[in-house]
Amino acid sequence: MVCDSVGQVCYDSDGPSIGMTQINYSQVATDNLQRNLSQTNSRDFRWSVTFVDQAPTGIFC
Repeated sequence: MVCDSVGQVCYDSDGPSIGMTQINYSQVATDNLQRNLSQTNSRDFRWSVTFVDQAPTGIFC
């Protein structure tokens, strides 16, 4: 499991997780996730943060 603190959504191996989002964030975040999931048939999701490798290689993910 990994949680996106900016988007206030948690993800497990199946994608966005309502249960884990509810445990880690507010009911408002859970309601927003449920509403967003009900508006699409897609399990596609996007991170709301950018991860940067601080190694000298300067790789961006």
